[in-house]
Amino acid sequence: MKVRTSRGQQKKRLHHHTFFQQIVFFCAMILLGGWLFWNGASLSEASLQVWFFDVGQGDAVLIKTPHGHQVLVDGGPDQTILSKLGSVLLPWDRTIDVVIATHNDADHVTGLRTLAHAYAVEQVMAAEDMDWEVGETLLQQGDRFVFDEVVFEVLWPTQEAFDDRSISDNEQSLVLLVTYEETTILLTGDLESAQEAQQEWPDVDVLKVAHHGSASSSSLDFLFDVRAETAVISCGKGNPYGHPHPVVLDRLEQAETRVLRTDQDGDVLLLADGGEPEVFFSPLPF
Repeated sequence: MKVRTSRGQQKKRLHHHTFFQQIVFFCAMILLGGWLFWNGASLSEASLQVWFFDVGQGDAVLIKTPHGHQVLVDGGPDQTILSKLGSVLLPWDRTIDVVIATHNDADHVTGLRTLAHAYAVEQVMAAEDMDWEVGETLLQQGDRFVFDEVVFEVLWPTQEAFDDRSISDNEQSLVLLVTYEETTILLTGDLESAQEAQQEWPDVDVLKVAHHGSASSSSLDFLFDVRAETAVISCGKGNPYGHPHPVVLDRLEQAETRVLRTDQDGDVLLLADGGEPEVFFSPLPF
């Protein structure tokens, strides 16, 4: 038996459908507006933003300068970096000014190779040839560039280490000092203790702990040298390597350094206006 629907019932259903769409749209606008307000407020209250993303067992750090230049250091082991960037960048912001690969290990560069599908990358920098379509600028100790008074300076590898093809990728890993007025951040890639011992290091506010907290990095002498107030360890929850190693956590405790871990705390955010930075865990929705 065929049941006909009256025009009144059709109009009523149409009205409910339209009303539901309006509610969904209204809620979406509230969420978007709140996100834009939060993002804009963060930029106005703190000139520098540094995100240490929770990408599992790997590294990925996004640096947003005072006027919105974006520098991505490493990209993690998979496509997780795309959802992380989507959570902190405006939907129409599809440009990364500089991508830096500290070294060619998969847990640092696999995510970088997925960027081309979603973002325009203006420049790629690395310590070795990455076979990137736009070409790379090879970096070594003494190289530097500046965005909006934020200085990026390469402290490692030295010329000798850069030319020595017998040492490992970790031993040639780029080490970057990021300075904004009085705020200093040291990004160490997967540098090993042997290389830590080959030079003196500056005092810094925040240290990105080398090699995910491996016992082969972050010697006690090095930690006392940099005297970081806060250390960020980027590692995966339940990773098979035992990172961070208990001995490294003990060294950090001896150095009186506060520790934040992506495997326990999620994404970590640094906010700074040129003075002492605020560093806290700030888990993203994706």
